[in-house]
Amino acid sequence: MGFRWLILPPTALLLVALGAFALQHHSHAEAAEFPSGFNPYLHRTNGELADPINLIFRGSLPAAESVVQQVLGWQPTQGSQMIFDDRSGQHGASAQFAFNLANGSRYHMRLGAVEEIDGQSYVLAAVHRDDMTACGHVGHNFNQVRDLVASAFAQAGYPNTRIDLKNTTPGLQCDGSYSSGDGYAVIVNLTHTPAAAR
Repeated sequence: MGFRWLILPPTALLLVALGAFALQHHSHAEAAEFPSGFNPYLHRTNGELADPINLIFRGSLPAAESVVQQVLGWQPTQGSQMIFDDRSGQHGASAQFAFNLANGSRYHMRLGAVEEIDGQSYVLAAVHRDDMTACGHVGHNFNQVRDLVASAFAQAGYPNTRIDLKNTTPGLQCDGSYSSGDGYAVIVNLTHTPAAAR
């Protein structure tokens, strides 16, 4: 299933509401199985705080890259470089994906692989909406796009749950505005094969 329904407001609103309800009432059993020792924010190459981590894939980077395209219909893209910081050190985005909207806007995701922890690999991600301005893309709507993505994965059969990273500090955008998220990240379990894919 692609991500085309996102541009249909009535359907999108209903799916967001249902997805938010499901996420709030999902078991938090997996919450203890998320990686520790990472900075919950991306930083710009000059060190300034940027986007909050609001999505974590439990699984490998190749698996995350594959399902982002299969489930969401998002395509590889380019974007400004930002820095992930975890126990293995600082590194740039491993991959970026986007879904283009009207007037130069898009949904955008950066992925950063995390080293294996107790035999389990993870992929940190920051997802948001970009709107074009005179200075370039300005990122915002972190919560809404995260929840749209989580709902799409849940509908595709990938279990997900929420965890509070408390990363609510606003980041400065190129137009002088600040944007932030609500501090929650969604963990999507890619190690569980959806029934439809078995």
